[in-house]
Amino acid sequence: MPIPISHMKERLSVAYVRTVTAKAGATFLTTDGTEYGTDASIQRVNLLPNGRYTGTGWTLHCQLKSTTTWSVGDDKIIYDMEVDAYNKLVCWEGSPCILVLFRLPKNEEEWVNLDELKLELRNCCYWTHLVGEPSTNLRTTRIEIPRTQLFNPDAVNYLLNRLADRPGEALLNENTLQ
Repeated sequence: MPIPISHMKERLSVAYVRTVTAKAGATFLTTDGTEYGTDASIQRVNLLPNGRYTGTGWTLHCQLKSTTTWSVGDDKIIYDMEVDAYNKLVCWEGSPCILVLFRLPKNEEEWVNLDELKLELRNCCYWTHLVGEPSTNLRTTRIEIPRTQLFNPDAVNYLLNRLADRPGEALLNENTLQ
């Protein structure tokens, strides 16, 4: 019996974020599966004088979401997020927790393609740092993520550097990573 589609989407988002984080040279840890608002943590790594590596303690927490119910409008990805998940992010305290949204194709057959030369996981992830007041909506709240906020190795390094340079501040959205 195959796993539920929701579990498949979740595993694909973890694979995407794990791959991007590895390419960025950072560590990636998933949480124990509890529903407290975070699914994973990304940590900056430094090279020690003796040639070994160590985590720095600068940790970026992530809530991962996968969806086929997205739309594109005016250079933004539009997503109707469950209020409970949204409120966990805007009420988050401490080291930042970003939303990483995996925008899957609407057709399930297009999610993964592979042959002996490549593994293709479609489409891509975007990130945003949600701040503000909790939503009083009953079911969903609409969020918009700039398409410039592609979750890629440059974004991972930008976010970790920003976190280390300005601890305690909100992360900047709409970065250009130039």
